[in-house]
Amino acid sequence: MFSAMREQKLMSKMLDRLSGVSVLKKVIGITIGMVILLGVLLLWLVWYPYSHMEESEVRENGLFMAEVLAVNAAPMVRSGQSAELQGLLDQMALVTAHTALIAAQVIDGEGRILASVGRRHRGDAGKPLVERTSGFPGGLPGHVWVALDDRHIKSEIRWTTRGVLASVLAICPLGVGAAFGLTRQVMSPIPRLVQVTRAVRAGDYQARARVRARDELGELAAALNLMIEALQQKEAINRQLLRRTLAAAEDERRRVGRELHDDTGQSLALLIAGLAALERGAKTQEVAELRALATQLLHQVHELSLILRPSVLEDLGLVAALQKLTGDVGRRFSVSVDFAAVGLEEATRLPGEIEIALYRIVQEGLTNAMRHGGPSRVEVLLQRSSTSVLMVIEDDGQGFPSEDWRARCLSRDRLGLLNIEERATLLGGSLRIESAPGEGTRLLIEIPDHGQTLIGEPTAGKPEPEWPAKSLLQGTSTA
Repeated sequence: MFSAMREQKLMSKMLDRLSGVSVLKKVIGITIGMVILLGVLLLWLVWYPYSHMEESEVRENGLFMAEVLAVNAAPMVRSGQSAELQGLLDQMALVTAHTALIAAQVIDGEGRILASVGRRHRGDAGKPLVERTSGFPGGLPGHVWVALDDRHIKSEIRWTTRGVLASVLAICPLGVGAAFGLTRQVMSPIPRLVQVTRAVRAGDYQARARVRARDELGELAAALNLMIEALQQKEAINRQLLRRTLAAAEDERRRVGRELHDDTGQSLALLIAGLAALERGAKTQEVAELRALATQLLHQVHELSLILRPSVLEDLGLVAALQKLTGDVGRRFSVSVDFAAVGLEEATRLPGEIEIALYRIVQEGLTNAMRHGGPSRVEVLLQRSSTSVLMVIEDDGQGFPSEDWRARCLSRDRLGLLNIEERATLLGGSLRIESAPGEGTRLLIEIPDHGQTLIGEPTAGKPEPEWPAKSLLQGTSTA
């Protein structure tokens, strides 16, 4: 049982290692294995039948020589012509010198050797030998013995085997080279397909796979392009719907803020004035408390109105609004919040949806830093370049691991950073986060200018902007 489990575990480990090998190496390995297997099979098919055929031919030739010698030697044996018999053997040795014959003997019925020729005698050691005997015709006692050497047969077989082996070794590199070239040609589109899928994952819906042929990979590339186009269309629709949703939400905030400021605020102001008059006339404690409560309520309504509808943003512009926002947050949380604007004057106005997006981004970034980071200082930089608007929000708080920050935010139900990224993405921008435990957090936001990039156009694949150095605001005067 344990042995089976060990074998299964070993097999699983081997399969796991093989799964990590590239397809090109797998194809080359299979090709080499097939060539070797084919070579071994071919060698066996050549050697086995050929060796048996040659040995059979040698035995038949030996028997034929013995029979011919027996027929010719029989009259000489009857008449006792020993000299003539020896001459017959010598003549046969000369005639068959180029063959495998190495010895021949004429033996009478009593086992005496009447004549012989060759290097060996019957019964000698020193194989290999192919021995054949043939009796005399006419019932004459005795026989003829011949011995043939089969070494030349084995030499010929070895030569043939080596030729086959050399052919296999010559074919093997050609087969491997052909397999390598064909596999490279077939698999060449795959790295591009992987690159395109990674680009789409990063948000670049302009990436397309190149359709090189009409084979399966070509169909796969065409299907991938169609999928990307469908995703691009759906993404554009989602961006448009989300932009409209945010615009409707901003309009509703403006309406509610205006009503709070104009109607509720004026009513509370009149109530405070009336209570002040009653307080001067009646001088009662209850009236004074009502006046203080109304004043506090008016202040709260005013704060809520500014949150829903930052009138300073509409009246004075983004720089002035961010100056006020950072100052209010610093005073509220007793934290040093520095703000600087580069390339933007207070009178400079950006398109309305960019201004409100940047304002909400800073608002969300400061809230996120105060709620989760616990910083003692926050720095905000707004910088306008020739192609885009850059925003940097940096704090010296506790920080967090920035790897896979989206999943971390979703798992902890903290959507502040995701909201910032969504606002930037809707305007064709991007968010980058630099943070580590104990080293603070740095948010880098880029939003293209309307004149440079269309609203909602992905910025993946565009050149990386020149971000300001870390802690740039240190030593920079607040705008």
